[in-house]
Amino acid sequence: MCVFVSIGFATKATAGSAESLAQQRQWLKVLQYNEHGVSEVQNQDFFFAKSGATDAVAELQATLAAFAQNKQAICQFPARHMLTTKAGLTRGFDYETCADYQAWLRTNQAESITLVFADGYLKNPASFHGHLFIRIDSDGANNGHLLDNSLNFGADVPPNENPVTYIVKGLLGGYQARYSAQPFYRHNLSYGVTELRTLWDYELELSSEQTQLLAAHLWELSRTDYQYFFTSKNCAYYVARALELVTQNNLVHSSEWTVLPTDIIQRLIDSNENLVRSITANESEQSLLQSRFHELSSAEQQAVRDWIQAAGSSASFSELAREQQKRALITLSSYYSFLERQSPDEPVHKERKTQVLRQLLQYEPGNTLPTKLTADPPHLGQPANLLRLSYRSYDEGESGVAFSFRPSYYDRLQPATGKLPNSALSMGDIEFSYFDNKLALERLWLVNIEALNISNTGLPGDGGGSWLVRAGAERERLRVSNPRLATFVEGGIGRARSFGSITPYAFVQGRLHTKEASSDNHHLTVALRAGFDFNWKHLRGYCEIEQPASIGSSWSHQTAIKRCASSLYSQRNGDLRVVFAKQDDSLIELALSFYF
Repeated sequence: MCVFVSIGFATKATAGSAESLAQQRQWLKVLQYNEHGVSEVQNQDFFFAKSGATDAVAELQATLAAFAQNKQAICQFPARHMLTTKAGLTRGFDYETCADYQAWLRTNQAESITLVFADGYLKNPASFHGHLFIRIDSDGANNGHLLDNSLNFGADVPPNENPVTYIVKGLLGGYQARYSAQPFYRHNLSYGVTELRTLWDYELELSSEQTQLLAAHLWELSRTDYQYFFTSKNCAYYVARALELVTQNNLVHSSEWTVLPTDIIQRLIDSNENLVRSITANESEQSLLQSRFHELSSAEQQAVRDWIQAAGSSASFSELAREQQKRALITLSSYYSFLERQSPDEPVHKERKTQVLRQLLQYEPGNTLPTKLTADPPHLGQPANLLRLSYRSYDEGESGVAFSFRPSYYDRLQPATGKLPNSALSMGDIEFSYFDNKLALERLWLVNIEALNISNTGLPGDGGGSWLVRAGAERERLRVSNPRLATFVEGGIGRARSFGSITPYAFVQGRLHTKEASSDNHHLTVALRAGFDFNWKHLRGYCEIEQPASIGSSWSHQTAIKRCASSLYSQRNGDLRVVFAKQDDSLIELALSFYF
């Protein structure tokens, strides 16, 4: 009877513990349940119970049965086993006997977990807003964590998918997506070396127990599939879902319209849980070159230019003091490394780098050219979503207000923190105006990308062509008094060069559009545009002049457009800006922006 009673109490205690665990946050999160009690994993083999995607209790019971019957099930789901063991429902297990798991982990024991943010890259739509992935750090930090395992999330895109199909299917959820595990050096090569993106490491403040649990959970997720949406259910969203296993609060919500990588970093930083231990930057070779070049004196910079032009030593180099020569050679080594990585099949860059290194051997060892990181961490940037209220006054007597909304991402008047400098990227930018008691759709930009791609040093190969792509619909009020809402597609190419706080640029542009006014007889407008960006302390803006021409049955010059715009006061969550523009009519605008 005593034995019977003991077993009965033990069974009730176990059942009670199981029911308690099934309701706990970590068990729900290890199953990837969202706030509606539904798992976002689409693979049925991720669950032991048929109803496991919606019934956490049934999944726990089925999991316990699987663990009791087959030890291999523990190796497939070690994070679940860690939770059931902590709850007293299973016994401890030596996870080092799980060969596949240990091979994937690439270390005997994970020391820490790091969230890695790669800066935005405008040549790939999937990387417009930057990219986020997770690295599992071992204790071998001396190698820069290059051999450590990293978990990347991305859409499964067929080879040779055309860009239009890629964007449309990406926006509408037409792709499946999954995690992929690779050594970190592959991501460092792809993002940092080839695409010249700075990688920001956000090491998470986790206990050893949390680190092991999250690493085990990432192993479980490495075999899962999800539905991919370019602006919402993307890399940032699902990385955040994985991290929620070790956070007290959710980082994302399933109903959010847009989730960007910088959003997740900002939420980690802003959390009261102290989730970030340290922040470090791994600069690209181009950033290192630019930093080193600007550390040189004007005489040293000239020696570098002359060396590159002459493909060897020059008179200006010989006139430098010995220590100055060494600083110039260190910069030249960085320059040819940058060119070599951009054009690995071009042997001349490797040959000239070797020439520079041989010259450096004649000097005392050691790097005498320290560099300073000039970029700010991306979490300090302004949030992506925008609401803007504007007051506008035209010379023709019209005045009124405009209301703008933009789900992502930034324009040229915003600070460059966490974004590409001297560039613009927005999607779904919509604006309504209210003039003379009439509400009108003023603008709908489906996409607006403008990249000056400036040369920071003026050295050959640093920087490239400027370009812009824009599509949508808008009214040209400066040109005609009663404009139509004209749909358009626009593109342009140009050049830009930075001179400290001033960046001049020039573009050749073409726009294919519907009629902008009832009297129009053309659908093509070409233009030359030139101007300069400026950034003086807290004052950021640009001034430019554009000469458009209508091309129909004949060529007709339009009145030149003059524009100046400036952000007068900018904080993380808002700015105040003023705009002046003139063509056939002139405009003065005062706008108040809110970022969230």
